[in-house]
Amino acid sequence: MRMKKVIFHGHFYQPPRENPWTGVIENQKEAAPFDNWNKRISRECYEANAFSPLLDAEGRVERFFNNYEHISFNIGPTLLSWLEQEAPHVYEKIREGDRRSLQKRGSGNAIAQVYNHIILPLASERDRKTQIIWSLEDFKRHFSRDPRGLWLSETAICPETAEEMVRNGIEYTILSPDQAERFIFSDAGYGGNTAPEELWRHPWLLDCPSGELRVYFYHPGLSAGISFNHLLRDADKLYTMIKSELRESALLSVATDGEIYGHHEVLGNMGLSAVLAKIENDPETESANFSQLTDSLPPAGYVFLKKGEGGRGSSWSCSHGVSRWYRDCGCTTGSSEGWNQKWRTALREAFDELNRRAEKVFRDETVRLVPSADPDTLRNAYISVLTGRRPVPDFLNSYALSRREDRMKLLRLLDGQKYAMYMFTSCGWFFADITGVEPRQNILYAARLLALYRDILPPLTEKEFQNTLGEALSNLPEMKNGADLYREDLEKTEGAICRRAASLILEELYGLPSGHSGCLEIAGVTIPDRTQDKVLPELRGNAVLKDRETGEARNLDYSIREDKISFTNMHLRLENKSFSVSLPDLSPEEQRSLLMHSATRFREPSYGAMARLLRRFNDSPASVTAAAHSSLTEILIMMGNSDTAAWSAFSALLSSEIFREIPLPEDFSRRLYNALEGCLSGQKGIREVPLQLLKALPRLSLPAGMPPMSATLAGRLHDLYSNSEEGKRVIALLKEEEKAGLSSLLLLSKRIAF
Repeated sequence: MRMKKVIFHGHFYQPPRENPWTGVIENQKEAAPFDNWNKRISRECYEANAFSPLLDAEGRVERFFNNYEHISFNIGPTLLSWLEQEAPHVYEKIREGDRRSLQKRGSGNAIAQVYNHIILPLASERDRKTQIIWSLEDFKRHFSRDPRGLWLSETAICPETAEEMVRNGIEYTILSPDQAERFIFSDAGYGGNTAPEELWRHPWLLDCPSGELRVYFYHPGLSAGISFNHLLRDADKLYTMIKSELRESALLSVATDGEIYGHHEVLGNMGLSAVLAKIENDPETESANFSQLTDSLPPAGYVFLKKGEGGRGSSWSCSHGVSRWYRDCGCTTGSSEGWNQKWRTALREAFDELNRRAEKVFRDETVRLVPSADPDTLRNAYISVLTGRRPVPDFLNSYALSRREDRMKLLRLLDGQKYAMYMFTSCGWFFADITGVEPRQNILYAARLLALYRDILPPLTEKEFQNTLGEALSNLPEMKNGADLYREDLEKTEGAICRRAASLILEELYGLPSGHSGCLEIAGVTIPDRTQDKVLPELRGNAVLKDRETGEARNLDYSIREDKISFTNMHLRLENKSFSVSLPDLSPEEQRSLLMHSATRFREPSYGAMARLLRRFNDSPASVTAAAHSSLTEILIMMGNSDTAAWSAFSALLSSEIFREIPLPEDFSRRLYNALEGCLSGQKGIREVPLQLLKALPRLSLPAGMPPMSATLAGRLHDLYSNSEEGKRVIALLKEEEKAGLSSLLLLSKRIAF
C-alpha cells in the first residue's frame, strides 16, 4: 500500500531588528518580560519547537520532539543568523532537524527564503536578483547544501520573479491556492476555472522562459484553521480532519507562519508534535517534505497565476495582489475605526527614489574604485562577507585595493547597498500605521543609507527624502508624519551609539568578552588610574570606537563616576557632543557589563543592593555570568560565616529571574554545602534558612549530577528538623535517599511536598 503524504510547512521569520549603527537590538518594552521580540518569540516558538514535549494519555511527558525533523520549514536568513549567535542550542537543533530529515528521506526539510523578506514583484530587477542570490548563499552557509525550494516573502510572485528563480536553479515554491487563475491537467485538456480545494492535491508546473518552476499549493481550510481557529488545541480533531481530506488524495500540505506553533498559539508546538506523532503511528500516513515529492510525484499539469492589480503579481495576504505594500488597498492588520493606510504610498515612493539615487552613485563609485568588476556582481559577492564565509581583508584583496581610504569607501558603499534593500523589508507596510515598530525600523535603515552615502549623493537628497516622507501622514495626529519619525529616530541613534560604547568600554576595562558583538568594537582603551584601594570618585580615559563593517573609527573621551551601590554614570564626548549614560537609561542588554563593577566592589555595597541590581537583568551574556559568579562566591563565603545579610541577599537572588538564565558555577554545590555546614555549626546558626533554601531550589537550573551531601551536613539537618512534623518528613526522605545512594540537595528539594 502506498503511504499518503502529509506536509506541515512552517514559515519562520522575524524582520531584522538591529539598530544599523550598533548592530544591537534596542530594548523593546512591548516584548516584556523579555527585552526584545526576538528573544521572546525564540523562547515561545523556536526553542519550543526544538524541544517539544509529547504527552501520553495521562499527561506525562513521553518523549521530546524536535519538530524541525518532521516538518518542511524555512527560516529567514537574518533570523537564523540571530539564532546562531544568541540561541546556539536552538540553532543547532534546527540544523540537526534538517540533517536527520536528509538522512531519513533523502532530501532535507529546510528550504531557502528571500533574504530580508522584501516583496519581489515590487522590487527592481537588480534587487530581485541580489535577494535571490543572497538567500541561496546564506542557506548554503547554514545547512551545508544547495537549497531546492525558495519561500517567497508573503508568497508574492510575478512572472519576472518566477523566471529569476528558475535561472538560479530553484526547483519549486509554495503558494496559496487563491493565487491561481486556472490550470490544465496534462492528460485531460483545459481544466477551466480552478477550485481552490483541487490544487493542493497535486504538484503543478509554472511555465517560464528559462524552464519550469514546480508549484505546491497548501490546503486553504486547514491552514487557515490552524492559523486563526485554534485547531492546534485539539490534536485528535485536527488529525481526523486530515484523514478525511486524505480519503480521495495521496497528498495534503498545510502552510502557516511558523510562529503559530507556540507564539501566536500558546503551546502550539505541542499540538503540532501530537499531530506529527499520530501521522508517525498511522500505517497509512507519513510526514514528508516538498523536495521528497519533487523526486517522486509527477506534476498534474500546468497552472496559470493571477496577475493582480496593475499586473504586479499576487500574494497570500493581499486579496488585491501586492497592493498592500504600496497603497491603501484596504488590507491591514491592527487598524482602528477611521484609519487609513495612505501613508504606504509616500513611504514606498521615498524609498524607491532613494534607492535609485543610491544605485547610481554606487555604480559610479565602484567603477572608479574597481574598474575590473561589474558593480552588480560585486554587490552580489558581498554576501560572502555578510555570512562570514570570507574575511573582509581577503574580500578586499581580491579586488586589488591597497589604499586604506579606498578599502573603507568600498565597504561603506557595499554596506549601504545592504541597507538599501533592508529598508524595503515587507513588514514596514503590513500593519495599520507608519508609527509602528516595523515601518520605523525601515526608516532607520534608510537613514543609515543616507549617512553612509552622505558625501556622494546628490545635494538635497536627504531634504527631498524628508519632503516625500512628510506626505506619509500618521493616523495618530500627535505623531504627525514620516519625516518627523525620521528626525526623531535619527536623533536617538546618538544615544544608542553612546550606550553601546559604554558597555564595550566597561567590558574592556574589566577583561570580559562581549556577550553581543554587534558591529561596533572598542580598541585602544586607556586604563584609568585604579591604584587606590577605595572607589575613586571619577575615572577618566579614552578609547577608539570602531565599526567593523565599514572600518570607520572615532575617538572617545570618557569618565566614570560611582556611588555606593554600583557604577551608575558614564559621560562620553562624541563628535563634540557630551552624553550621559546612566543605569536606568540602559536596556537590559546594555546594562549587563555594569554588573562587573559591582562584582569587583561587592564587599562595599549592601547585599540587598546587589540583589536588586541582579534582578534588573534577564539575559545571559558572558559578562553577566562572570559577574554573577563572582558575586555568588562572595555571598557563599559570607553565608558560611553566618552573615545574616548574605543569607538575605542569597534568598533574594533565588527568588529573582537572573539564575534561570545564567548557568551556576561548577563548584556551586560544594560551596553551598560548605555554607550550610558553616551556618548550622555556628553558635548563632540561622536555623530557618536551610528550609527556605530547600523550598527555593526547584526554581534554580541546578546541575543534574549534584553530589550527595556529607554525612555531617545530613546529620545537622536531621537535628534541625527533628522537633517538627515537617522535620520528620524531611528526615524520612533524607534516609530514603541515603539508602539509594542519592542523598543530594537537589533530589531532596524535588521530593519534599511543601
